[in-house]
Amino acid sequence: MMHIPCVNLTDSYTIHGIRKESMVDGICETACTIAFEEESGLLGNSSKVKCQFINNEDEQEKSNFERFAEEAQEALNPLSLQLDGHRVCKNLLEHDEICRKWEDLLPVIQSKYSGEWVEEQLQAVTKRIYDKDNLYLSLCHHFIFSEWLMSDIFNIDFIDNHGTREWVEYLFDTTIIFRQDCFLEKRNDKQILVIDGTANMEPNDMQAKELWVNYEIEERLPICLEQHTEWKGDDLSRLPESIRSLYIMKIQGKSVKTIEIELKFQ
Repeated sequence: MMHIPCVNLTDSYTIHGIRKESMVDGICETACTIAFEEESGLLGNSSKVKCQFINNEDEQEKSNFERFAEEAQEALNPLSLQLDGHRVCKNLLEHDEICRKWEDLLPVIQSKYSGEWVEEQLQAVTKRIYDKDNLYLSLCHHFIFSEWLMSDIFNIDFIDNHGTREWVEYLFDTTIIFRQDCFLEKRNDKQILVIDGTANMEPNDMQAKELWVNYEIEERLPICLEQHTEWKGDDLSRLPESIRSLYIMKIQGKSVKTIEIELKFQ
């Protein structure tokens, strides 16, 4: 039995991410870039990572909504997360500093933007920022943090380059338990980790009921979720080159919703 070792990352790095979700009227695409800098603990394990959201510098292409979102996001810049020895998020650090920054930012944003929608959004952001637990969960559910710092590929037990596990993912606005088959491969001198997951939800499952409501699916229909994820790099114990994931929701064998995520590392 073997594991992929988790090696401390001493150099800072940047992740460029794109998330595409199929919608009734087309594809909703979200792009995000985050810079990371890890600090090792006394025993050599990663214990803290500082994260900085990097905004698109092309101001001419930005809508007022995008400018508003970026200015509100500055309360989180930079944010610090506690990690365990497998580079998995465990806690949000320095929450008081985030609250202080938001208190300074709020009147500035209110002086630039007005209207009922703006006030509603600012109230929602204020509520989320002051609730440390909910803020931490929302960060863990962000597609870059979720794919990179919540997957824990280092706990997979491999025998002859194959392993299985049950793993929890947050997708389609609910918690999903996947049965995953994991394969380690070599392609063109690159190390590849392939994760194929399935989650079959029976009509009495709580998650199935949440999906019926969230996506207006006819009740009592069983739902199947499928996952295909690939990590690629020279050495997956260190920084990968990319992570690509495809999640598919199927009903009666027909695909009704997809989420596609691609992360590139620099």
